[in-house]
Amino acid sequence: MSPFSEQMTYKERLQNLFAHHFGLQIDKTIDDSSFIVINSNPFLDIPIPKTPKIVEVSDISTKDPKPLDEYWNKILSLRNKAILVSFETYAKTIHMPDITELSFRGVPAVLMLSIADQLSNSKLVERRNFGIIMKKIGLKNSDILVKNIKAILDDETYSKNAKMVSRRLNKKPIGSKRFLIESIEFSAEFGKIDMFDLASCNMG
Repeated sequence: MSPFSEQMTYKERLQNLFAHHFGLQIDKTIDDSSFIVINSNPFLDIPIPKTPKIVEVSDISTKDPKPLDEYWNKILSLRNKAILVSFETYAKTIHMPDITELSFRGVPAVLMLSIADQLSNSKLVERRNFGIIMKKIGLKNSDILVKNIKAILDDETYSKNAKMVSRRLNKKPIGSKRFLIESIEFSAEFGKIDMFDLASCNMG
């Protein structure tokens, strides 16, 4: 087990759990990996220094959109812009589009945050200026909601930026799926790729 006392911090308990299931050398195991797969995209995320081991695959599960059925297509074709309001609807987040899908489709949005990584993901949209972040407490004031929706619908800057982000993402030189598959095949053939190891790994 990990070298901690019986009174552990949350981080120490987490380390202890990993040590129990994967052994004490989990950090070294990660360091020895040929590639590290992460949920990000260099054309959307904030640029950071990183090792060439990184394989970014945020869009690997993004599906092609399905066309609207005749009923909804008829309704939404009546006007150039439309807002769909559904009262007493319970929408599970696991079934809702995420920031990656939003970005790939080139759709500007009003974003309301609640949990987990929504804050950081929404900041990516705000950074590229194709969305507006709105606090949930703002729903108490209808003027704020109306103002934000009107801005997204009427200010062409958001739509223009969203489409530019979409074009860049969809024309990425190497797609995530292909990049991941070829990285795995490369690793299977050559094993540990030590020329990718950073000198900082041995600096303690």
